[in-house]
Amino acid sequence: MQPTPLTARLYARLITATDLLPSMRTGSEAFPFTWLLGRDGARAYLRGGRADIDVVAPAFAAVASLDLRGELSRIPVPVTFLHGRLEQLRLHERSFTAAAPQGRLELLPYGNHMLNLVRAERFTPDLLRVLARAERPTSPGTTQHRLGP
Repeated sequence: MQPTPLTARLYARLITATDLLPSMRTGSEAFPFTWLLGRDGARAYLRGGRADIDVVAPAFAAVASLDLRGELSRIPVPVTFLHGRLEQLRLHERSFTAAAPQGRLELLPYGNHMLNLVRAERFTPDLLRVLARAERPTSPGTTQHRLGP
């Protein structure tokens, strides 16, 4: 997704708001992360898979100032976008894939934005398959692959 300055600020405020939840300070239950990621995924996320707001807000503001499609159009090597079917940020995936001269879109039939935490045992082998496929030569234009269940 290409964030705008407004969506970048909203995302930073959302992260700030979750930091105010008592469960985030105590580490118990850690709602909403246990709901989104499951207990193990939330534990991994909170243990070190998450940046502080001091990093998130400026990073999103910087990304919002970029022309991601323009940058993608200048990458002369294959670019693969890997998303879970329930990824919340898939809004611009086709236009990003089309912007890359050798763009590929790989859709996994499971998972949300944090699928590497939620379904690590399934995601890792799928990621290795996608990486192996990305090393093979591709014809011009974009392709889309769906990995099986």
